[in-house]
Amino acid sequence: MTTPLEQALESARDTLLNKRMDEREMCGKVIVPLLRKLGWDDSDKSQFTDEYKIPTHRGEYEVDYALFADRAAIENNQPSLLIEAKQLGLINSKSEIQLEDYAKLKVVDVGILTDGDKWRFYLRREQLAIKDWLALEFSLKNDAIGDIAASLRKVLQREVVASGHAKRELEECYRQTGVTRLLDEAWSQLLDSSDFAEIVTAYLTTKLRKAPDIELSHRDALAFVKGKLAGGDSQGEEAQPVVHPSNGKRKRKPRKDSVIVTLTLDGKDTERITRAAAIELLVYWALDTDSDFLNKLAQTQFASKTEPPRKRDGKWDDRWLKERISGYWLKAHIGKAPMRSFINGYNRITGKGVVCSERKEG
Repeated sequence: MTTPLEQALESARDTLLNKRMDEREMCGKVIVPLLRKLGWDDSDKSQFTDEYKIPTHRGEYEVDYALFADRAAIENNQPSLLIEAKQLGLINSKSEIQLEDYAKLKVVDVGILTDGDKWRFYLRREQLAIKDWLALEFSLKNDAIGDIAASLRKVLQREVVASGHAKRELEECYRQTGVTRLLDEAWSQLLDSSDFAEIVTAYLTTKLRKAPDIELSHRDALAFVKGKLAGGDSQGEEAQPVVHPSNGKRKRKPRKDSVIVTLTLDGKDTERITRAAAIELLVYWALDTDSDFLNKLAQTQFASKTEPPRKRDGKWDDRWLKERISGYWLKAHIGKAPMRSFINGYNRITGKGVVCSERKEG
């Protein structure tokens, strides 16, 4: 059996899907009916104020709704939360900054930005920009009605806001959202790092069950990891060349007008890849057989265009060298130089017979 709030959400969804509205009409048909079901009385202007004015030294700002959950909030003219409404589809960074200004001026901890479909709940953080305030977000068009109703009861029901439980719930949502965001960023950085396969290899070799009659070499483990990352068979006498996952994505679709490269080694072709990915792949092929390849690369014109390679204790700084072969550096500093010039230098250093063909797509 559906509750009154869920019925109101269903009605609001139908309205959003089937009717074109300006901001004012959307507020009257979507936002206000939902707030009523959550215990807010829009006829009582002491608790529900539309076009709420915030004085500043430059005049007055006007926020769409200010909600006052209890008598203390009303007597102190201190809103419990602010709601900024936008026309459907018009939420953007500018509207976020607008809400940020309102929250900071009025020192309100909770701000809501909505276009009727998207609902974003922000917790004010003094030292952060509003993009890092986001605690909760859902889509009225796309998310499950039952889930939306459960979330609204926890964070927007008037009695829950008055008791302080809503803010505590949003604090927990903020923590969970932040943890997910930080882990995503850390994972992306790990995938972007040039030594990703080495990190995984080191971890696997420490966890390996020891077998008295089997000796696992670093090269065996590295070939296994690269095979797994490429999604293919990691076994065999010699690992097949694979593309290093420089951005955590496989088989990235080339951009329009990009140069597509095919590398040939020992009669075997790679998949069609971008120039930067091809150069990075060549570096990893070389490292498989020559651990000193980075030192040799640093002495070429390709690795010394911006500044001389740094040395530490008479040897090339390994971290600096790895930065030099990152995809971003290659794109920025090798630029549009002919791929064949890099291939020629590469073959001189490694003794390999790599053949390269390239063509422009787009």
